[in-house]
Amino acid sequence: MTTVHISLVNPQPDGTTAPARATHRFTPTKRRPLTGTPATIVLPTPFEVALADGAAEVELEPNGPDWAWRIDEYVPGAATRTTYVAVPDVTEVDYPDLVQLDPSTLDPSPLPQPAWIAAQNLALAATPELLMVGEITRDADGAPVSAAVLWPDGTAGAYTGSPSDDFPGVIDAYEITHGPITYTQALVTRNNFGEIIAKPPITLS
Repeated sequence: MTTVHISLVNPQPDGTTAPARATHRFTPTKRRPLTGTPATIVLPTPFEVALADGAAEVELEPNGPDWAWRIDEYVPGAATRTTYVAVPDVTEVDYPDLVQLDPSTLDPSPLPQPAWIAAQNLALAATPELLMVGEITRDADGAPVSAAVLWPDGTAGAYTGSPSDDFPGVIDAYEITHGPITYTQALVTRNNFGEIIAKPPITLS
């Protein structure tokens, strides 16, 4: 068994903190044989642990590759927080150090992207020419229709542009990738002079 140390505090108006009241519900995601007694089945039923003075210790069995622990965190006045975690086969571990898993694959969840990086990447996606590297393929009118791109974080991607049907040499829509993320600029609207008068926001997928 692994001892998981939990400690939660609430912020106070004077800038200090106070022990939080919370209850944690632990649920294995699948039934499994009891370690050392394979004829006995451990059912995927939950149990709860309430914090005392903002802290608790809980003994959890290290999970295998085909199951994980679901943890539901109930804090008065806050939304329920649900995570799926891997419990390592160690003597003890702190609650924040448990590796979060994607419940659909049981692979480690990707780290959340800081908001400022997301904003920076969105701004760069609006100016794809700043990211293009190497050879740029252009159509007969000179519009850039494809190119490799390199983002500031070192991630490679690709650019694909759709030339304007009415105004040769310019792009009316494009896609640019950043690893598994695709930024899409949908078709813009131009006036009789070729100036953009309507531009849909860039979307991510």
